[in-house]
Amino acid sequence: MKRMSPVVWLKALLLVALLLLPLRMGEGVNAGVPLIGAAEQLAADYCGRTLERATAAYVSAKVVDRIISTIQRAEISVTPVGVGLTFAPGELLAAANEAIERVSAALFTVMGLMLVEKLSIGLISWLCFKLLLPLALVLSLLRHLTGGRLPRLAPVARFLARLAVLLWCFFPAVALAAGYVESAYLDAEYARQMDENAGEEKRLDALGKEFSESMPEEQSVWDQFKGAAADMLDVRQKAADMLDYADRMTDRLFHVFCIFLLTTVLIPLFMLFLLRKLLALLTDGYRREMTHTA
Repeated sequence: MKRMSPVVWLKALLLVALLLLPLRMGEGVNAGVPLIGAAEQLAADYCGRTLERATAAYVSAKVVDRIISTIQRAEISVTPVGVGLTFAPGELLAAANEAIERVSAALFTVMGLMLVEKLSIGLISWLCFKLLLPLALVLSLLRHLTGGRLPRLAPVARFLARLAVLLWCFFPAVALAAGYVESAYLDAEYARQMDENAGEEKRLDALGKEFSESMPEEQSVWDQFKGAAADMLDVRQKAADMLDYADRMTDRLFHVFCIFLLTTVLIPLFMLFLLRKLLALLTDGYRREMTHTA
């Protein structure tokens, strides 16, 4: 019987180690596994941190949306000397309300992406180390045990092994790249935008309450005649002030969304582009090997 080479024994031991490796699917369940658990924790921390920040920005956007929507429903109706007049100052905030709703929807999308990515981390590790790599080792060992009579198994095994490594490296690589960009620049910018937005939110809320309290009540004909114009001008000025606050808050929240767009979409897409290029190289190499062994 032909003696097996040390490479075959090494592959067999690696296969046994992978089969015995206590990997499971789930968030944080592989924390005790060396290297794999650390990489999963790195990616999970990044996703959790980003999800927390996106949620805070989303809540802020919904608060502004609620305040503006409440004000938009207010109307001033007066009937001096029998002539009916109706003024809806909240109409000035229609454009700001539409803009803040779009920003809210965009932030909600970011939250969904981060949640899906966070839930996928444990699945990717199990897929790579419990399915793809073991399958690659089985095919490689089968080729050795058959004396090379199945040459097509070798390129398939190499392709599966490389695919497993690339897939597993994707999330930690994104976390490292995005984390570096955040720590170098974006963390301070995010904190500045959210702090300023919190102050604007309090002022907008106070102005909204003042606006509601200043709405004219039912008055006599002569009181309405004397005060209608003054009341309308005063309320219109308050609505204009609130529009200014709402515009600034919308700009800041959109700025925050752009930060998330960079870290949660553009950087992962760039890493995915690199992954796709590497997979294309692997696929081309696999096809050349299959053609050569045919």
